[in-house]
Amino acid sequence: MRKKFLLLILFLISISYSNAQEEATITLHDGTIVEGFAKIRGTYKIKFWETLESTPNDDYNEWNVKEMQLYDPRKETYDIYEYKKNIFNGGIVLLKQYITGNVSIYYVVSRGTAYDSNGFSGNFYDRVNVYYISKSSNNNNVALMRKHNPKKKSFARAYATYIGDCPMILEKLKNKEFDNWEDVFKQYNANCSN
Repeated sequence: MRKKFLLLILFLISISYSNAQEEATITLHDGTIVEGFAKIRGTYKIKFWETLESTPNDDYNEWNVKEMQLYDPRKETYDIYEYKKNIFNGGIVLLKQYITGNVSIYYVVSRGTAYDSNGFSGNFYDRVNVYYISKSSNNNNVALMRKHNPKKKSFARAYATYIGDCPMILEKLKNKEFDNWEDVFKQYNANCSN
């Protein structure tokens, strides 16, 4: 009985947290800045309130929003979100900045099949981060990242468009010096960006 009660309390806390509006600053394409409170509904919709007591406004979307800074109380920082065009299917997605520079990485939290360390999927769905990549020369378009192991030869081939102009990074990939894919793009931005 006690376990059920604790689970109910945790569930109610998680619902109240997920429904909370957080401080937000929205920058529109015309340069207008709007401040208030917002939350993200689904994976691409912004729900916005001018004040906590006002009626929610759904007018902020991919057609007029350049970026949104949304406060994350767990990290006590602002996360930056941008609408980007997925070059594979032409769809518009609202993505959180992860790594910024000449090559930028974005992600969205999605629901998908969970995999264990051996690559086997379970019969359940879990929240997963879906990553996208963009080069500053093609700033508004993003491509889905499918390769995440820098120790495999296919990694350098898959991202040649993004990092192929940097011999130092390609040499380090060849020598398997990177332990994770994030470091590849961080070092590229620090050492090879124009």
